[in-house]
Amino acid sequence: MVRILFFKSCNMVLLLALVVYLFHLASADLLARVFFGSSTKRLGKDSGPTEYKLLVILADGWRWDYIINEPSLKGFNRLAKSGVKAEYVKPIFPSSDYPNWYTVVTGLYPENHGVVHNYMYDKDRDEFFMKGTQPGDLNSHWWDKAEPIWVTAEKNGVKSALYGWSGCEIEIRGVRPSFCKSYDISKSTLKQHHQELKRNLNDAINRLSKGTIQLAVVYHNGVDTAGHKYGPNAKETKEVIKDFDFALFELQDNILKKELQQELNLVVLSDHGMTNAPEDSDRTISLEKYISLNDISYVLDKGSFVMIQTESGKTEKVYQDLKRANIKGLLVYRKEDLSEKYGIRGNKFVLPIILLAEEGYVIEPISDSVKQKGDLFSTAGNHGYDPSVVKDMWTIFYAKGPLLRRDYTAPGFSMVDHYNLLCYLASVPPRPNNGSWEHVGHMLAEEEQITIWDWIVTGGAVVTIMVAGLYLFVYLSWPKKSRSGQKHE
Repeated sequence: MVRILFFKSCNMVLLLALVVYLFHLASADLLARVFFGSSTKRLGKDSGPTEYKLLVILADGWRWDYIINEPSLKGFNRLAKSGVKAEYVKPIFPSSDYPNWYTVVTGLYPENHGVVHNYMYDKDRDEFFMKGTQPGDLNSHWWDKAEPIWVTAEKNGVKSALYGWSGCEIEIRGVRPSFCKSYDISKSTLKQHHQELKRNLNDAINRLSKGTIQLAVVYHNGVDTAGHKYGPNAKETKEVIKDFDFALFELQDNILKKELQQELNLVVLSDHGMTNAPEDSDRTISLEKYISLNDISYVLDKGSFVMIQTESGKTEKVYQDLKRANIKGLLVYRKEDLSEKYGIRGNKFVLPIILLAEEGYVIEPISDSVKQKGDLFSTAGNHGYDPSVVKDMWTIFYAKGPLLRRDYTAPGFSMVDHYNLLCYLASVPPRPNNGSWEHVGHMLAEEEQITIWDWIVTGGAVVTIMVAGLYLFVYLSWPKKSRSGQKHE
């Protein structure tokens, strides 16, 4: 009898051990998803783990296919193999610098974050925003409509450092980053841009390694500068791409050297792509052929996206003059007629008339230098076009780190979707935004896809648990005398 009880006890212990082991394998992923709707390993999307750090590099002007067209880029290849990449990222409209920069760090469309273009006019204050080049650009009222990630980070005890990022000098909602290195306009050559990038990356890594900051954002505009000056397919642009890639390779070596690989998440993204400027004069649109300069107060920018402030009572006249002209390659809108898809109509800095050049066309600046605002130089490459139509406006996303999957390609997503993921990786609670967690959450390491083995293990665990339960039920409900080997009376 003792021997029988001993063997039954051993069988019971082994059975329970098997149940616990299988349930452990299964419950951490598939069972949790079946019964609870998500993985139990997953930390909620509203907050990341406090022990991790984040380095974000915004490389201005990277078209989505630059890397595809240069397969020898070992820095990006290394990053993709050990991390994640997106097939593409679609900028918000317009596909210009400042609107997309602020969308990356707020997750909002321009009508919600307030930065609707590189050049803006506040009629109430009779004040201009001129792409970060004028003292008035540093006034908080241009920026206070939204709260960028570094402000939220500082409010939550996460120290931040920004390098070359326009706006980091400004007190936004009463907060500045712990460290801000302003954009250095004296760095004008491509070589100087590259040297500045390397210095900024080294400084950021040193601060992250020492723990004086947990979030770093580095801006680099070498590729954008080359794309504008020489064109997106020029050899000079390709050389800058290779230089950046080598700096990215060295950065990954430096992360290993500093032993940051288990705590640092690295993200490389961009704001927009680039397309060739038209060489044919028939594709250059001169507004002065169709409207009177006496009817307008200001024309903001040139190229692909232009806003016009009309003289009092002249908005409808200017609009009708342009519409009647039926200008090839030019879309003309009243502010109130803009489609909601553009995400800018509801902001007060959008002027009464909007002009949008179609792919392959550019809008010339007007000859009146007082009324024409913005950069007047001709360029070999352009952006700012409607990203839902012009694929050359699409851009990149690459990332690696302990919180991210390995060797994973994500479907394309929108510029508004960066923000939630960046907040998670930086341990910062996100503010309300226009992005979707579903578009980026699958890139996290906790969101590994369910495999056939998961189903086999889970099925085995479920069957084993059922058998064990039945065995225990029968064993415990059987009369004691029968269990002891005696006949039941």
